[in-house]
Amino acid sequence: MEKTILSVVFLLAGGTLLPVSTLGQDTTVVISSFDALWGQVLKNNPTERVYELNIRKAGEDRAASRSFLYPNVSGSFNGQDNLSLAITPVPGELVGRPGTTYNVQFGKHYTYGTGFGASESIFDWTSVFQSRIAGNGILLNQAQAAVYEQTLKEQTARYYYAVLVASSSLKVAKSDQGLADSLVQVAQKRLNEGVTDAIALNQAKINYNDVTQNLAQSRQLYDQGMANLKILLGKPAGASIVLADSLDIRLEQNGIALSIAPDRNLEVYRRQLTAAVLDRKQKLAAFYPSLSLDGYYGVQQYQNDFGLSFKSGAWSNYSYIGMSLNVPLFTGFANQQRLKSSATSLHIAEIQYESASLQSQVNDDLLLKQYGNYLQMTHASRENFVLYGDNLELARQKFAEGLLATDAYLKVFEDYLGAENTYLNNLSNVYSTQATILARN
Repeated sequence: MEKTILSVVFLLAGGTLLPVSTLGQDTTVVISSFDALWGQVLKNNPTERVYELNIRKAGEDRAASRSFLYPNVSGSFNGQDNLSLAITPVPGELVGRPGTTYNVQFGKHYTYGTGFGASESIFDWTSVFQSRIAGNGILLNQAQAAVYEQTLKEQTARYYYAVLVASSSLKVAKSDQGLADSLVQVAQKRLNEGVTDAIALNQAKINYNDVTQNLAQSRQLYDQGMANLKILLGKPAGASIVLADSLDIRLEQNGIALSIAPDRNLEVYRRQLTAAVLDRKQKLAAFYPSLSLDGYYGVQQYQNDFGLSFKSGAWSNYSYIGMSLNVPLFTGFANQQRLKSSATSLHIAEIQYESASLQSQVNDDLLLKQYGNYLQMTHASRENFVLYGDNLELARQKFAEGLLATDAYLKVFEDYLGAENTYLNNLSNVYSTQATILARN
């Protein structure tokens, strides 16, 4: 039974539980099937909402990154007090003093200006790739959300099947305990009658204690599984969960279709690779020239005294339109080093994606093979479990009629417990693997 317990523990500890929001005030939840359970978990999981918000945020970031497609328009007003006007030397001939130099101050002490300015990027590949990186960020967030959902579904399936197995194990253990107790009583009676020896009685007690431990461990695993389901469903400790579904371990267990979709983790790696490609292109674009248009339309006013005038003719027009071409020639090797760094990051992303793809193919192939092997082992061990159960019943009848010795009967009972443990262990492995397959569909 030890291997069975360890296997079920693995099912229950297959991942980290994530809390979900409370589902109303009902204290009883009836789960009719795994699909019904998954629907409730998915609906009420707050982390799903977080991923939705992250996707929305990525969309907003992309919209902000596309602002370069539109012109920037701004209004301005400025005033300037020229405390000391610049002096410009001019030939004296201009002021009637030939052969001399005369210092002249041009301008007014107060200058005012107001108007509208606009700029439009015509050629800027850095901004183009930044927008594409932001667009890939949306797809990356969506891929990460899909990975989380895959992991959550696998956890939910493992806890669900663990409870079903533990529940069936409890029923069998209770039956085994009753039979083991009757064996102790008969062994004690026969020892008192001198028909058997103390070894047989001790063995009967050992069997009883083993079955009692198995029963307690199965109950503990059942309680732990139910607690995990409460956490998944956001229910308080006092809530009651009823599984309408059940598992009869004496019946043949049917498998599911051996087909799985690609691991959603691969999409994350692929999006990270795309991000690395775009990042390198953006770093390369830093070497490209940029072209933009600038324009301004406004008015100016010059005054010797502080104050504004709104009289006719007080303001003079001032406007311009221009084109700006910026060609990076030398940036202290900064752009070159950034380009080298992005090329290294791209190489890392390529290796990670290729490695993840190969591992996924191998793991998927192994997963399907494991499921098929575990299913065959389960079918064979179930048949042995049933056969050993039949032998135990036949031995019990012979033992009751005095046709079978106590030690022989105990040996049949031990064989039955061994077959039961093997079967439950294989059954746990089947459902653990099945949970992974369900999460991939």
